[in-house]
Amino acid sequence: MKRSGLATMLAASGAVLLAVSPAMAGLNFCFGPTILRSVPNPDLTDGNIEGDNGWLNAFTYRGGNGSPLPDIILRGNTFTSGGHNIVALGVSALNDETFEAGDAIVVLYKVPGQFKYGKIEIAPLLDTGHAGTITDGFTVTKWSTATTSAGSPDPSGLWSDQVGIPSWLKWGASVTPDGNPCTKAEHGSACRWDVEIGIDTTAGAADGVPSTFDAFYVDVVEFVTPDSGDPQSRQFSWPPGNNLVDVTDHTLTPAPSNWGAGSVGSTALCKGVFFGTSDITVSGLQADGNLKVGVKSTIHAALHNSGAAALGVIAHFAHAHFGTCANPWVFDESCYTEIGTAGPATIPVAGTSLQKDWTPLAGDVGGDSSAHTCLRVRLEATTNDTTFVNQGDFANEWVDHASSVSTVAAINVKGAPAPDGGGPIRVRMTEQRSAQYAYGDGVLGAVGLGALTAQGSIYYHPYRYTGKHVTVAGHRSEVWQPMTAYGYRIQHEVTSDVKIGFESRHSALLGQFIKTGQTTNTGGTTTTTTTPTGGTPAGGTTTMGGVSTLGTPDDVPPGGVATFAASQVTPATYRAINTALATDPEKPVATDFQPAIDGATQVSKKGPSVFEVSVPVGGETTLPTSISYNPSTGTGTQNTCFKCALGDAKAPAAGTLLGLMLVGILVHGRRRRRG
Repeated sequence: MKRSGLATMLAASGAVLLAVSPAMAGLNFCFGPTILRSVPNPDLTDGNIEGDNGWLNAFTYRGGNGSPLPDIILRGNTFTSGGHNIVALGVSALNDETFEAGDAIVVLYKVPGQFKYGKIEIAPLLDTGHAGTITDGFTVTKWSTATTSAGSPDPSGLWSDQVGIPSWLKWGASVTPDGNPCTKAEHGSACRWDVEIGIDTTAGAADGVPSTFDAFYVDVVEFVTPDSGDPQSRQFSWPPGNNLVDVTDHTLTPAPSNWGAGSVGSTALCKGVFFGTSDITVSGLQADGNLKVGVKSTIHAALHNSGAAALGVIAHFAHAHFGTCANPWVFDESCYTEIGTAGPATIPVAGTSLQKDWTPLAGDVGGDSSAHTCLRVRLEATTNDTTFVNQGDFANEWVDHASSVSTVAAINVKGAPAPDGGGPIRVRMTEQRSAQYAYGDGVLGAVGLGALTAQGSIYYHPYRYTGKHVTVAGHRSEVWQPMTAYGYRIQHEVTSDVKIGFESRHSALLGQFIKTGQTTNTGGTTTTTTTPTGGTPAGGTTTMGGVSTLGTPDDVPPGGVATFAASQVTPATYRAINTALATDPEKPVATDFQPAIDGATQVSKKGPSVFEVSVPVGGETTLPTSISYNPSTGTGTQNTCFKCALGDAKAPAAGTLLGLMLVGILVHGRRRRRG
């Protein structure tokens, strides 16, 4: 393999984080509280989850996809109001394209100790792009029941006794557009809708509504009307990967054996092992931040534990040619090759890290034409008393430093069946962009720790056509199965004068994370103070009016004042700062970061780009992709890249951009060129 191929492999290794366990030892959706905390009861009538302190102690599940923003967030809680016990479910759909009447939630539950089941269907939105109400006459609220037997426990096809708006059920909804209207006429890509659902189990007892559940399932259905063709839907469920689908005479619900456990009111059951995107790291990388063929690196999975010591946890490490797989929540070994395992191990209350050494070979990445590898970490519980709070998340980082970048992304449908009706598998990818200022956090040596960059993020959310249909709350749509998301983060380092201006304007925000000091030179006499008070270590900064981590506080010219970091700043600190900057109003322009995809057809002109590609059944298709950066020019608006930071309305001068960093999220990169 050529040197260019060696250096372009995976960096800060991507991982698919999943958790599985034997029966009775894993998936439990807990209706809190997770901790005993003095908070008010949530208001379940307005759909405001993030702004409601009543959800602070809720059990939380994040349905990951490979991008930083999960597809769904589910929250569970329970509380008492007026002598009645309330089970509360919070549902957030984060990456929808439109707000439509077909958007829906389906909840299934089993009555403890009986072969009796319940189904709740809620379609909370309106075709106008607004949230509806439970009593407006336009939304849909239905409750159905089914009774089975020990010999035939599956309630599919048996749902009956539909009741509209039972007295013991309430919900409230809200919508949050992404800057686009998120309507049928004008789509978005990060259209968010939230629904708060309250089940009064005290009032519902007369209807057979249980106070807790033997088994539980929830499905979030995102309904999208495309430019042409039939309406489409994507489903995101807990447990993940279990879709609703129409058969000849009814809508097939997943078998109860594929549901998870559901517990109400037990703080103890809301605890267990958990992990997330940032908990997968790799040590032993090359100076450019990449893995290298023939060189050993170590994959780390940092596991947390909010409950009692968890016994017998095994981490399975595997790799795949870098890219999106057709069935992300199915352990489909047509995509992944096992590296090895770590454990079984005990995960103490304080948490621990499981790790595995790996020396990739050329064949692991497809030979000379490959440039990247995807890693998967899968957790398994080997004892029945181990619980997981969630099933984890996806993560995959690919780094590079160059003036321009070209990649090849592979769309892999191995393991996926042919769509009903035959033909190749159609895959649609919705593009999602964002931008922010961000600091180098040590992932890539070429972008120094603490270097300020303009960062653009471009993610693609793929869905494959199944040829099937589903009818939920009276709305019928094509079933498009979600695949793992992939994407890129691009960073351009800015010059020191740009950094000075930015840090001066953000001194209050930075001061929340970094202990700062000032050195004043009054014509030969240098005075140093720190805030909060304390000594000045050797090695402050000379950044005039800004905060950084280089230089010394003594290098201040006469009459000058330098603000500097008066404490060591770690990569974790910079990551925390970057998280805070993600919501800061001063941003680069997202459209200054321009991708170009060869081999895919753009199929939507109603909003953010949607591309389609046909993939042979059982195969994969590669998409050459390039990303360029073209800073805005013009009138000096707040969002024009660097204009605010430079303090004038001029376009950035040559040399303002010092470097480019590429971080790919779940991309199968086969080849990369530097420009």
